[in-house]
Amino acid sequence: MRNTTIGLSIALLSMTAAAEVVDFRVDPMTIDSNMDGFITDSEMTLTGSDGVIWAFMPTNNLVGADRFLVSDTHGLHFGGGGGSTLSFEFSVDTDVTLLSYTIGDQGFILGNPTFQLLDDGDLLSDDNDADMIGTSPWEGGPIDLTAGTVYTIDVTTTGAAIQSFFHTWEYRPVPTPSALALLGLGGLVAAGRRR
Repeated sequence: MRNTTIGLSIALLSMTAAAEVVDFRVDPMTIDSNMDGFITDSEMTLTGSDGVIWAFMPTNNLVGADRFLVSDTHGLHFGGGGGSTLSFEFSVDTDVTLLSYTIGDQGFILGNPTFQLLDDGDLLSDDNDADMIGTSPWEGGPIDLTAGTVYTIDVTTTGAAIQSFFHTWEYRPVPTPSALALLGLGGLVAAGRRR
């Protein structure tokens, strides 16, 4: 009974916790630390809606200089052509579960890119599609991310007009052991009262 109650409590917590977001719609002037007009190196560090820190690093770009194009209305530009990003790395300072991504803007004549998520070359999610405005789950389901690990997003279709924009990524923090212990204790108290 005890293990069942704790397991049920954890399941209920994960189902009821609201998703947090990291929002790519930022004013580039606020993160362009060297004021050169481009978001390069480790300049793009964003704070999630719950305070989790996300650090992004461009690693491949069609114009020969690794950089991001971001705006406060469109978000993070990725795909082919126009200097948009073909791949980038990111890390997070807290264990989280990556749930979904939101594509906010499109309209390029040759379509929109697909992309994959890798961990040190190991494929975590493939054939994610940016062909629809709105929120989509990552292919293969939610992805657990470990604090401090460097992950890679690779754009897998790179034609000159195959481009899109990330507005947000949605995620859920992984409960800490102390939070799980408190939750389990609450479940045991509730079970005791039912008896």
